[in-house]
Amino acid sequence: MANRESNPLVDQIRRGGVPLEVRMMAAEGALPLKVEDLVDLLEVMRRDPLKEVATLAAQTFRGMSVETLLPLMKARDASVAVLAWTLEAHSESKLLEACLQNAATPDEAIAQQASRLTEALAELVVINQTRLLRHPPLLERIEANPSLSRDQRRRLAEMRETFSIGVAPE
Repeated sequence: MANRESNPLVDQIRRGGVPLEVRMMAAEGALPLKVEDLVDLLEVMRRDPLKEVATLAAQTFRGMSVETLLPLMKARDASVAVLAWTLEAHSESKLLEACLQNAATPDEAIAQQASRLTEALAELVVINQTRLLRHPPLLERIEANPSLSRDQRRRLAEMRETFSIGVAPE
């Protein structure tokens, strides 16, 4: 989480020099941490130099329940890195919806997943003109989504025309 104090244990693991046994316990979710600290830690540990630690951290995160993660994804001070990772690692509609609706979610992270969203989730991208105008690659990626409805395609085309996106100047 962006606007709260970091947990000292999380900070220590982030800095490095923590014994493998502790890193493995952390990656397994076996340390006594608040959920938001655990998720932040798992996001850091997914890039651990030791593949077993990184893999275990990713598995632990993917195994967390929607009920556990949803409040974190909806939070105004949600970690940008965790929001992006959730879009990448989870497929549950409720979690993806929360990430897509969170203003803190990076446009680039949404663009990376835009072509695989369901029609209902793609709608959350289509209606967010501010985000689409701010990050043109997102517009291109959402247009490439095979799940878009005819209406969604029409609205995106109208937006391109209205705002002269991709139109050569006369």
